[in-house]
Amino acid sequence: MAESQDGMLGGSAGHGEATPIEVMTNVLALGPLVSENSKQSPVAPRVDGADGPPPVGVVRAFAGWCKDMEGLFFLLAFVVGSIAAVAAYGEMGNSRESAEAATEALKLQQRSSVLQDRPWLVAETSTFPKDPQPDVAYRAEWKIKNPGRLPATKVTVGTKWNIVPAGQPFDFTPPTVLPGRLRTSTVLGPGESKPLHVDMLVPANWMAGVNAGTHHWYAYGDVTYTWPDGTEGSLAFCVFYDAAAKRWPDCDVHNDVK
Repeated sequence: MAESQDGMLGGSAGHGEATPIEVMTNVLALGPLVSENSKQSPVAPRVDGADGPPPVGVVRAFAGWCKDMEGLFFLLAFVVGSIAAVAAYGEMGNSRESAEAATEALKLQQRSSVLQDRPWLVAETSTFPKDPQPDVAYRAEWKIKNPGRLPATKVTVGTKWNIVPAGQPFDFTPPTVLPGRLRTSTVLGPGESKPLHVDMLVPANWMAGVNAGTHHWYAYGDVTYTWPDGTEGSLAFCVFYDAAAKRWPDCDVHNDVK
């Protein structure tokens, strides 16, 4: 029995087979090695530049690219800021122009309201000789009317007539500055009118020039007055005798209202 056990043990050793104790010992000895190796990541074969730091040229190129991008960002920021500044300035200009336009519109509206309510004086021809003869006295008449909404005060009027050679500039001296040609009325109310006249007598030689067209015959006048707020107004009126048509049309000048 002892021999068979010895022979079994001896036989196993003798045939190169490991005993159970040896197998267990080998397993225990290999176990930690296998376990440690299993925890490590597989290592790829080395490639030039892969395991070490990048080459110096690559680093410098990347740094230059970063610097260029920084400059580009600053340029873009400057352009965007400039556009925003121009847009803001334009908006300010538009706002200023809009405010000025609104102010002008308000002033115009106020002025229009004042003009609607102000006194207006106009001159209307009433009676003039249709076929005047030389050396005959005639009285030419106008009507001064106030179609405005407020009364005209301190009304001063003057009239005058004159004959001048054709083509000669005529100086319409305001009749109101001539002594003896003044007529005054304290107030001319809304819708009221007053007659105004001038007496004329044309010598024969002058009348011959008027009929021949070598002389012009003018009758004209001026009116000054005051608005209720103290503003001064004026009226200038003028007619001339058209011998061919035998009528008294308005002159091209000296006909205006202020």
